[in-house]
Amino acid sequence: MSDAEAPRLAARPSEDELAVRMQIAGALSCGLAHHLNNSVATIYVACASLRETCADDADAKASIDLVEGAADHARDVVSALTGFVRPAAAGPAPVHVQHLVERALLLLRPALHGGVDLQVECPAEPVLWLRAEAHRLQQVIFTLALRGEAALPAGGALRVAVGLAPRSEAAGGGDVVRVRIESAGAAGPARPGRGYAGAGECVAARGFEIAHAIVADCGGRIEADERRAGAVRFDVLLPCTRAPAGVQRER
Repeated sequence: MSDAEAPRLAARPSEDELAVRMQIAGALSCGLAHHLNNSVATIYVACASLRETCADDADAKASIDLVEGAADHARDVVSALTGFVRPAAAGPAPVHVQHLVERALLLLRPALHGGVDLQVECPAEPVLWLRAEAHRLQQVIFTLALRGEAALPAGGALRVAVGLAPRSEAAGGGDVVRVRIESAGAAGPARPGRGYAGAGECVAARGFEIAHAIVADCGGRIEADERRAGAVRFDVLLPCTRAPAGVQRER
């Protein structure tokens, strides 16, 4: 090790420091979410007023639609973030798998570096349910997706696919939900300006082990294949349950 490298390595944060930093970031994000929700509410009120004022102006109404669409997206992002960081209830409950994955990817997409093409296969039918704590399963998705991203330092595709596992993968004969997260890209040097310190480094250190434990708590398992450079695959396999009473099958 050269003298020039020594200060840089000594300054690397420990796993505990990174974990505490992420806890602080989570607490701060809830406060920021409150302020963002207030701003979004103001936008909705202003748009409603403008609709009355510009009732006969088609171009203005189209512009208002765009503003409200952006506000809807901001509201959904804030809701997904606060639901993950500060869940409303503890304990297993029925989880709509497609909704869970969509909300997780809403937060994940902007966190991926520009060289990663996020591809999603999340069909509306059949509607899949399982029993778990939604925020814990989202943590599993974040962990595996960030691990997949780390396998693509030179860029590539990160694919998330939701569906029923083939019968050969089902234990005990019941239906099994499969969430597959896989990356495909050429091995190569990291993209300029992209460092994997921070969340990604913390995920690599402990997150994978925790993800296995979370899925095991739900009666499932994770099958991993990380043998090829630039290509990893994770299958999260969980027992499927019936839809809760009173819930319609349509999305």
